[in-house]
Amino acid sequence: MAADASHADLIGANLSRANLRHARLTAARLREACLREAVLSDCQLQDTDLSRADLSHADLSHACLEGANLQGAKLIGASCQDTRFHRADLRGADLRRADLNGADLSLARYSLQTQWPVQFEYSRSGAVGPGADLRGTSLRNADLRDLDLRDTHLAWADLQGARLDGAQLDSLDRRLQFSLIHLLTHAQPDVRGCAVTGLVQLGRADSRGALILALGREPHPDVRQQLQWAIAQLGELPPMGVNLRLKRPRFAE
Repeated sequence: MAADASHADLIGANLSRANLRHARLTAARLREACLREAVLSDCQLQDTDLSRADLSHADLSHACLEGANLQGAKLIGASCQDTRFHRADLRGADLRRADLNGADLSLARYSLQTQWPVQFEYSRSGAVGPGADLRGTSLRNADLRDLDLRDTHLAWADLQGARLDGAQLDSLDRRLQFSLIHLLTHAQPDVRGCAVTGLVQLGRADSRGALILALGREPHPDVRQQLQWAIAQLGELPPMGVNLRLKRPRFAE
């Protein structure tokens, strides 16, 4: 039977080279623990606190670290084949030379301080952080509070119910004003109302954030499509001073 150390207090423990295969360490406190070269394959590490832990060259293959706190952790050269990092916090983690083949990084959090293996396309891995390509991704009910989402691509993403409190989004983008002003000419009152709301919010928050919040809370499909279209224009509109002649998407009457 696999060892069960769920909720155990192992802060700062020295477990280097320990064989913990198949162990259950759910919600254990392993902050600042030394797990260098430890065997943690097939371990249950959901919601475990591994912040600032040393997991260099550890075997984490097929382990489940869903929701785990790995802030500032060292995973240099770790084997993370088919490891589940879903919703894990990797902000400031060092993953240089780690083997992430088959790893599930969907909705894992990262920051500018997170270090990735060379040539690993983290921006397209499903992880959430600065520069992430999340176009078309389901972020429904995702907890994105206090995340750095600057330069993140969120067009067509499903943000219904997502929490964005304190998230760092792109600063005010004057080009977005053109998109919103263009939406003011739409025949549907709901669309015009959303455009007005977006313009008002521009003075209170940031450009993309205003539309993202509206998009996540607007159930009307035509309104959602208009807002998605407006977000997409952020990377396509010409700079200030250029005469804009935008074509509005057509909708069935």
